[in-house]
Amino acid sequence: MINMDEINAEIAALEAGKTTYATCERLSILYNVRNNLEPDKAPSQPTPKTAYYSYASEPESEFKEVARKADFEHLLRVLDEHMKAIEAMYPREYRSVLRKIKEGA
Repeated sequence: MINMDEINAEIAALEAGKTTYATCERLSILYNVRNNLEPDKAPSQPTPKTAYYSYASEPESEFKEVARKADFEHLLRVLDEHMKAIEAMYPREYRSVLRKIKEGA
């Protein structure tokens, strides 16, 4: 059973963090799940916000910082474990990641 408290907590955590394409994609999925499960609580109109665009390069992610310092074999084991979960839950995303890795090889 889907726990709406967990979905709302995850949304709040993502909204409070860095804005990246991955974060926006995850938020989109969570918003859709929440709005389809509780359509009466879906916002009727989005709250207007001022959009800003920065030409500054995005700072390096926490993942990259940690990964650079990790033992390579350990890093591969951890990523392989999580890729199995991604493959089970998001097979298209899994195939997309593999394709991107192959393109860079």
